[in-house]
Amino acid sequence: MHKFNLYQVTETCFEDSEYVTMSKVICPRNLIESEIFIKLLKIETDEYFSKLSETSSNLLSSAVCCMKSNNTEISKKGFQRLNKIIFRAPCHSSAFLDAILERSLYSIRNQHYSFACKDLLYYESLDSRLKTTEGTVLSQSLLCFALFMTRDNKAAKQKLKNLKDMIDRLPSTDKTSEISSFWSLLQKYEKEINQETRNVQYTRKPMIKSFVPFNGFGGSKKIPFASSACEYKRTMNGPAGVFARVNIPKGKIILVDTPVYFQFSAPFLNCEKCGVHQELVFHTCSRCRYKTYCTQTCMELDWEIHQTECYGYKIGLIPMLETTQLFRCFLQAAKYLNQAILKHEY
Repeated sequence: MHKFNLYQVTETCFEDSEYVTMSKVICPRNLIESEIFIKLLKIETDEYFSKLSETSSNLLSSAVCCMKSNNTEISKKGFQRLNKIIFRAPCHSSAFLDAILERSLYSIRNQHYSFACKDLLYYESLDSRLKTTEGTVLSQSLLCFALFMTRDNKAAKQKLKNLKDMIDRLPSTDKTSEISSFWSLLQKYEKEINQETRNVQYTRKPMIKSFVPFNGFGGSKKIPFASSACEYKRTMNGPAGVFARVNIPKGKIILVDTPVYFQFSAPFLNCEKCGVHQELVFHTCSRCRYKTYCTQTCMELDWEIHQTECYGYKIGLIPMLETTQLFRCFLQAAKYLNQAILKHEY
């Protein structure tokens, strides 16, 4: 952590407004120190991700070994390590891509096809320059099979067509046992994948409501979310307030606010222990209310590891100490200062 004291041209008074206070600290000295502070954050961010990439590679190897075990507890520990890599490792690292592919393979073997589809579609959206030929072919094979098992025959049919071209161009040296086994499985179900579905499909577009205030937005800096039928007034000796410019009918909307959500990088819909996707029932840790589980049993089994970090999650220390999160907070503060100072209305 780094900090620096702001130099003030003149002494501040507690009665000064925010604009006056910030104007006193906007000077070349503070701007230079702010630039240095940003560079320090950038250096530490790169160093943090560099170390994380090194540890993630070793963690991935141990996770794969654990998941091959026939012991359920050891296999779950390997799955938990995969989740840690996916939640923490940089997106451009090879360990991150391999962890997603391993998790999707684990999900398919445990018949969690819907969960595997989400992982594989995300893997498909990543930069192709980071993927190997073997990983691309294997991911497409897994995705085709997962789409078929979730009854999305139309998408599976297209994937199978593209996959045939890949297999034909793939050198024999790159055809691993996993690729061969899943390709044989897809050939077995090729007829079912290519046939037209007889199921009646009913699709409905989601209803998205966008609220607009009466007479539209006014665009004022003082009341940016208020209707143009309102105005902000401040008298010399009296209080300030928002008043109507015209007659506003009863029941009309005069204020529409768009809230800003800040979400930590936490798997809220996945069990921390077994990774099962949950949409209806959640069990959260009774102490920190941060980690989520599918059952009370998984919560008790994870306590051995979670007890050392529970208090850190409770006070928000672990999520907020991530360098990337701090850097994002700093950028948000800079945007606020830009709007509050450089665009101030006199």
